[in-house]
Amino acid sequence: MENSRRLSSLNMPIYILFCIVLSPKYIQCYVTTMISYEYYSSDSNFLNKTEDSQTNGFVSTRGGQDAVLNGKAFILIDSNGFFYGCGQPANPTYVSNGVAIIQRGGNCTFSVKITRAKQYGATAVIIYDPFNSGSELYNMLQNSSDILAVYVQRSVGAFLFNITKNNRTQLNITLQPIAMPFDNYNDNENNIWFGSQSATIFIAISICILISLCIAWLIFYYCQRHRARTAKDRLQSRLSNAA
Repeated sequence: MENSRRLSSLNMPIYILFCIVLSPKYIQCYVTTMISYEYYSSDSNFLNKTEDSQTNGFVSTRGGQDAVLNGKAFILIDSNGFFYGCGQPANPTYVSNGVAIIQRGGNCTFSVKITRAKQYGATAVIIYDPFNSGSELYNMLQNSSDILAVYVQRSVGAFLFNITKNNRTQLNITLQPIAMPFDNYNDNENNIWFGSQSATIFIAISICILISLCIAWLIFYYCQRHRARTAKDRLQSRLSNAA
């Protein structure tokens, strides 16, 4: 009876670990953004306003989570004409409450891009991959800044980038973080959970713990068998001596 209780106490954490490893999407969520934007064309003396909004992106878990309201969009262009945000801007300007739109690439990390944008007034950063037309989204773990950082799909990032690049328009962006369950992310081949470095480490640690528990259970089982066999041999020896 006592042994069965011990075995059941060992099986419970093993069952919990199986649930965590095999079904993370049911207990995890990610933060996306409601992207609302408005832009004015110089053809109408910046009077006619075009508005739209959509939900897209993956908010970095290492940065800020606060909403950014009506931030003026701007881009960083280095001396080589790239928009990666790795080098110093060719014509630096400070944009208060700005939203920097930066392309993925260049010889630098996400952290460098986000930090450089913050130096020039950005309260939020939108990053996209100009060369990848897929729907992959990434949690930018290499982020040491405290501002809101969002990785969006190419279709969204390129659209906002092209408007911002046009000097004849003015683009204002509002970013509202929204928590979403992983069930709403429909790209099974590029699941956010399994594409995240931290999630991969978590799964690896969980599997190691599971293996350790199984080994501990086997050791406990064989020790119990050895004790029972030894006790039985001693009892038989005593009965033989008594006879």
